[in-house]
Amino acid sequence: MQSIVRLLLLCALASHAAGWARERLNADTLAQFGGTYSMACGTPTSARLRVTADALIVESGNQRMTGTDPQASYSFFGQSPPRGFQVALLSQVRGMAELTFMVYRDRVGNYVELDGAPNVRAALGPSLTGRRYRQCDGAAMAGGGAQPPPMSAGRPNMPPPPLPPPQAAPAGGNPAVLIADPRFGKTWRAMLGSAGREPWLADMDGPAPEPRWVTVGGTRYVLHSFCKPHDCYDNNVVQLYSPSDSRIYALIHRTNRDTLVGDPPPQMVGDLRKLWQGEFRQSR
Repeated sequence: MQSIVRLLLLCALASHAAGWARERLNADTLAQFGGTYSMACGTPTSARLRVTADALIVESGNQRMTGTDPQASYSFFGQSPPRGFQVALLSQVRGMAELTFMVYRDRVGNYVELDGAPNVRAALGPSLTGRRYRQCDGAAMAGGGAQPPPMSAGRPNMPPPPLPPPQAAPAGGNPAVLIADPRFGKTWRAMLGSAGREPWLADMDGPAPEPRWVTVGGTRYVLHSFCKPHDCYDNNVVQLYSPSDSRIYALIHRTNRDTLVGDPPPQMVGDLRKLWQGEFRQSR
């Protein structure tokens, strides 16, 4: 009887190990998922993740965490992976436990969500976990994956012209029109990370006052606020949007927990909280 139980246990362990099959980062994995990831690729001071053949690295200001012996697990979730899942990149932090880069893909491209053992997540803190880090370089950065047209005989294959930058909003621009701009919605969804799985947040679907211009720190922004249908008091958002450079800063309030979006500078955090108080905690 004991031998039968032991055999069943060994079979169960073997099945579990198969579901978590992992391998060293080979050339194909590095070509697809290697490189640098960031919440704001064009901002040098923004937190960055790096995937190399030898390490997974998290850098934010003077903070740095390195996980060695990186491995890839394409079957991390077994037969039921979440939507967009590509691969789990696993590594070991010295003196701690596992640091994991969960790589997903959407129509914009690849992005990473930080994960790991509880002590690793605690060391990183909420300002780094729960965010979405976009791939800044690498072959899989673009979301469409379209291949360039073949070269014509005797004619070089010229790259397509760059997209024009967003036009600066005029002083009297209509805030409602600016908020309705598809570029605003696309940027917002890209910044949400795992919170984007909630439709009311991703689609900004809920009761909302008319957007308006405000001046914060000497800069003009469109103030846009909205809340979850039928649960406005406990689930709501204030956004500050700069149409000239597509910057968005936001405070998301969900059931007594606040989340900052867009990596706002310290002086901006206080302004966001004051605006939130005015929008959702005072008589209108």
